[in-house]
Amino acid sequence: MKVEPLNKNHDRAAFDCGNEALNTYLQKTARQHAERNLSRTFVLTDADPSIIISYATLISCEVEPAEIPASWAERYPHRFPAARLARLATDSRFVRRGYGTHLLVDMLWRVAEAGRNVGFVGLFVDAKTDELADWYAAFGFVRLTQRPLTLFMPLETIAVAWKAE
Repeated sequence: MKVEPLNKNHDRAAFDCGNEALNTYLQKTARQHAERNLSRTFVLTDADPSIIISYATLISCEVEPAEIPASWAERYPHRFPAARLARLATDSRFVRRGYGTHLLVDMLWRVAEAGRNVGFVGLFVDAKTDELADWYAAFGFVRLTQRPLTLFMPLETIAVAWKAE
């Protein structure tokens, strides 16, 4: 398996995760956003490097202290920078085989590496369902009280977990 930035050699048209918005983003928007430095989309491939098994998009964002747990917000009196896992999807042909987990681990590693060189406080993710929020929570993400489908993992946790201190 290989994780790499989305490029023109990947068959975006064949990707179908069952969610039209996620499919459309990959097929029509992801490459343009990367070219404009708005986001970075990474794909997981295997034997045929043109077939996209799963994809994830990372972006930067600004967050209000009120959006995170109070125990962390005390340290941040003003808006602060963070990373956001904007999208994570697996093609329907490959679900429930651990590919999403593989890609999430890779994204956490990339965020830990970025955190060594760029100042930000952690990684946010917006889950589409409670079931997905539980899935992210199993990796150590914490649900936000005000918005339970939004989860957060501090950079310190990521760095320790992925040994990128």
